[in-house]
Amino acid sequence: SGWYAGYVQNRFKFKDIGKSKETQNMIKAGIYNTKSFDDNGSLQWTISGEGFVGQNDMTRRFLVVDEIFKAKGNYYTYGAGLKNEISKEIRTTERTSIRPYGALDIEYGRFTDIKEKDGEVRLEVKGNDYYSIKPEVGVEFKYKQPMAVKTNLVASLGVAYENELGKVADGENKARVRFTEADYFNIRGEKEDRKGNFKADFKLGIENTRFGVTFNAGYDTKGENIRGGIGLRVIY
Repeated sequence: SGWYAGYVQNRFKFKDIGKSKETQNMIKAGIYNTKSFDDNGSLQWTISGEGFVGQNDMTRRFLVVDEIFKAKGNYYTYGAGLKNEISKEIRTTERTSIRPYGALDIEYGRFTDIKEKDGEVRLEVKGNDYYSIKPEVGVEFKYKQPMAVKTNLVASLGVAYENELGKVADGENKARVRFTEADYFNIRGEKEDRKGNFKADFKLGIENTRFGVTFNAGYDTKGENIRGGIGLRVIY
């Protein structure tokens, strides 16, 4: 068992006509507990709970007749999540291993009011909440290089498939044009995309029996999301 904390940056590119984009900076902190089901500790069940807060900077680009206009704004997100994971580590050599796993992530979050500050036809969107239920299956390839007593340099590459079953793309958001007397109107939300997401993650870090620090990079096929961040883990 132990606790962890981290920072991550997500960069999204949207497939609308104007090619809107958004950058999210987020910090997370949580606790976890791991239980082994065999003598050598290779088959494990890990349950973790975490809280998060983030800031999102967005540039909305939209087409009017034959010209692209844009508006910029930012907002905040916060929430909590619970994750269950079952994994099996298979040693292939003294320094390498393969870890297949299955996981279920449950998350509830909320975003604050969005008030676009710069650009044309600036909107104000009322804050709303969401929930996420996301099963995931994947495999991680890991390499360890000893550096000192009980201290290793660790590099890993993971590939996984996940599918969103919750309610994230909400069609009930309300917005109005800022600096006018116009009333709020309903924003037509996109249909929930159930096609799933393939993702890849690369981690490089140092770990021992008490703590670990990692640098992370990843890519999601859904949303063409590029991720990067740093994580800290403490074992007690």
